[in-house]
Amino acid sequence: MQISSYHPFRSEIAKTNYLEYYKRKVNLWPVNHEDIQVGTSYGITNVRISGKKENLPILLLPGYYANSLLWENSIAALSAEYCTYAVDSIYDIGLSIYTRKPKSPNDYVLWLDELVTKLDLSERINIMGISFGGWLAVMYAISHPDRIAKLVLLAPASIVPLCIAFYFRGGIGKLNKHLFQSFFFWLFEDARNSENEITRTETKKAVEEILFGMECYQNKYELPPRVLTDSELASIPIPTLLMIGENEKAFSAKKVINRITRVAPEINTCLIPKAGHDLLLSQTEKVNEEVLLFLNRKKPITAQPAR
Repeated sequence: MQISSYHPFRSEIAKTNYLEYYKRKVNLWPVNHEDIQVGTSYGITNVRISGKKENLPILLLPGYYANSLLWENSIAALSAEYCTYAVDSIYDIGLSIYTRKPKSPNDYVLWLDELVTKLDLSERINIMGISFGGWLAVMYAISHPDRIAKLVLLAPASIVPLCIAFYFRGGIGKLNKHLFQSFFFWLFEDARNSENEITRTETKKAVEEILFGMECYQNKYELPPRVLTDSELASIPIPTLLMIGENEKAFSAKKVINRITRVAPEINTCLIPKAGHDLLLSQTEKVNEEVLLFLNRKKPITAQPAR
């Protein structure tokens, strides 16, 4: 593929503006860190490492139209006990530069496996993914269970089909910036309407940053996460925690919990109150607490009821 000097952004101005914004955000990263660039056959992947290298590793995978900066409110808690590897996905907004477009689920799995190999981690890694990142984490776990210690899935887009309202609002939103802003405010309704003023402000900024990134970055082919089969869910051999907001808008939280209970009861489920797809914004402390409790548990994992 032909690559311009400003690839993967829309123009030189867009590249300059976004890189300046990204640098400002990284300077506010709440813990010491090191950014590295890892070469793969799909391009260069940017990874931000925080925490002590001797601690057990956890790889953090963002959702669509997001990147490693998504984890800024959780990184201090996670990095206090683990060495975190926050990833800018290869074909999304951020500092990673693709030279080959992933066009199938297998492409994403191959890219992730190359990344894990190049990071050369001696331990089995923990992986935490949100939304599209949760789907990718599951796909990788099914393909490479020998490389993973534990799996944390936040609102994963793979257990039940996305709802019609999500497709409709998202499709209409792409007509203009104002409508797309409304779509994200709908998706992040709990955080948007939080009693906490800081949460409301952070949510507004988060939506503005998503839209800004989309304005700067070239249009991309969106790969809809396919729904996992019963046999795939039942075959996950790794201790897994699935967390979902009770007010999830992208899909039915009730259907997710019911399906997991029916076909993969060994997966731990946690229903987060007063949260939707925005659970990292609306219930940051609760999410951090549940994740660390799960990761730190030494005894054999048994299924937990949804809470």
